[in-house]
Amino acid sequence: MMRVWTAIALVIPVLAVVVWAPAWLFTVLLAAVAILGAHEFYGLARACGASPFLWIGSVATGAFVVLTAMTVGEQVWVAVLVGLLLALGIRALCQPSLMATHASNASLTLFGAFYLGLLLGLLGSIRNSSAGIVWLLFLFAVVWIGDTAALYAGRAWGRHRIAPRVSPKKTWEGAAASLVVAILLGAGFGAWFDVAPGHWPIVEMAVLGGVINVAAQIGDLVESLFKRGAQVKDSSNLLPGHGGILDRIDALLFAAPVLWYYVSYFH
Repeated sequence: MMRVWTAIALVIPVLAVVVWAPAWLFTVLLAAVAILGAHEFYGLARACGASPFLWIGSVATGAFVVLTAMTVGEQVWVAVLVGLLLALGIRALCQPSLMATHASNASLTLFGAFYLGLLLGLLGSIRNSSAGIVWLLFLFAVVWIGDTAALYAGRAWGRHRIAPRVSPKKTWEGAAASLVVAILLGAGFGAWFDVAPGHWPIVEMAVLGGVINVAAQIGDLVESLFKRGAQVKDSSNLLPGHGGILDRIDALLFAAPVLWYYVSYFH
């Protein structure tokens, strides 16, 4: 029940922010979530014996969210990346005797900033597009309802483990149920909004729902791989019954680029 109540407490404000928050507030909140997730990722890295540069990574993560959501020009991106690389380089050069270690830490810092900042920032870019609010609601429905279907179908019928050493509870039966539900959601979404020829076609949206679902399940497994490497069950205990922020957004991190590419190139 703790898991259910926490989910309810999260879903309502998230949907309210998606639908009613002004663009600047949505971007700021998105950056805050990304930075919290980055802190958890760097915590997993520390549990593995690394020492990522926390403050540089946090600033870079927030900057990536803002830049991605605003879809700024490549000149701004180059300037920010050069500044980040200089900061990491200067930080590593402070102790030349530990250059190899600092190079590894710098790589982890940069990876965390891209993993959380760039991928999560795509949600802001989607929301700023035409019909962006509807697209985000579709994305959340496919990811969240698909995840719920996987959970209950896996408990009821799950027999064959997908990756026992990475995520012992995930089964092929649960993954298949999640995929079927996502395809049906996509088809229903396409039928509901098919108001003009060639717009929101049912088959196209069903395929999109399926691809988003596969990406989301891969994102979940990738984060599970990080946690197994750190030998922890959850990225943190921030959300009762759910773990940490990273545990809640891991699927969205891989699902967001799929929808972003679709919206950018087809709508």
